[in-house]
Amino acid sequence: DGRIVVLAHSQGAAIAANVIFTVLPASPGAPQVDTLLTVGAAVSLLGPSRLRRGAADLLTPVADWVASPTPVRWVNFWAVWDPFAAGPIADTHRARYERWASAYRAPAVPGAEPADDAASGPEERPVHNTAFPLTDHQGYAANTAQVIDPVARELAGLPPAPSVLRRRWVRIVKARGLARLLAIVIAVFVPFTALPSVVGGALYSTAVAVVETLGAFVDLSAVAGFLTSLRDGDHFTSVGATVVAIVVGLVVLGTLSWLGAWISHRQAVAVVSQIWSLPAWRIVDGAFRLVLVGAALLATDDVLSLDPLAWAVLAPIGIAVWAAPLNPAIPHDVPAQPAPPATQPVPPMPP
Repeated sequence: DGRIVVLAHSQGAAIAANVIFTVLPASPGAPQVDTLLTVGAAVSLLGPSRLRRGAADLLTPVADWVASPTPVRWVNFWAVWDPFAAGPIADTHRARYERWASAYRAPAVPGAEPADDAASGPEERPVHNTAFPLTDHQGYAANTAQVIDPVARELAGLPPAPSVLRRRWVRIVKARGLARLLAIVIAVFVPFTALPSVVGGALYSTAVAVVETLGAFVDLSAVAGFLTSLRDGDHFTSVGATVVAIVVGLVVLGTLSWLGAWISHRQAVAVVSQIWSLPAWRIVDGAFRLVLVGAALLATDDVLSLDPLAWAVLAPIGIAVWAAPLNPAIPHDVPAQPAPPATQPVPPMPP
């Protein structure tokens, strides 16, 4: 006699919402869904193309949800950098913007009723996955603090986790996104600095040694010929210098990105596990960001030859960039409008 909870992601969430709100109510004897949990719901991608559909083809998932004869609690998780979910769910652009803006306004007093003119929509849970548009849509399953833990608590009928856990998680994700951005900036400037000429010879010698070793097992004559064409005696050709500069930039980008991801992962483990090592990893993360900011400024100076006035302007900007992840402001949950029906917790499983 337990309740039915549906958990769906991406296009599956869009299809699940359409089935639950429009198909099941018209199907006699169909099971009654109590709660729908959508994650990265691509509701806007369901249906005919926007370029050719008419007014009769427009999808209205929120109106279907409100009009459903069987009340369903709907909770929607969306990542702030996810381009497919694209924020809260609503039937119009205006309503979607209104609910998105509500996530960044001061939260309502607990227990207060929503305004009568509030935009209709499900309960919204904005989350931070990876702070990167190319990976945010696939990052929900790895978001322990803001997705996995709340879903597990919903299924088990447990109270929400302390809000400090969410704030710490968001700070970690912001720091990782900033570290990635700084790594990209440094990697872009590196080819124009003296670093490629300093390490280029060592990289070239390593590449030649690897090709000679593997050449004993497979034919790498073409690769060896390409490497030879990059050198003119003891110096690189113009093409060789360009290739070395690009390779050095990619190595720097990969190394810094890996270090940032590793530090972020260790902090996430400490936050979720609530272990004593979190302060230590915060110090490591702060030091790593400081090194990245300093390296980005030095690389900029190496390329642009900044004067003292430019340094006086960039130094405070660098400090602000370093402190950006410490900003406590994060989007908060937006209550459902209209209010969802009361639900009963799932009975505990027998031992």
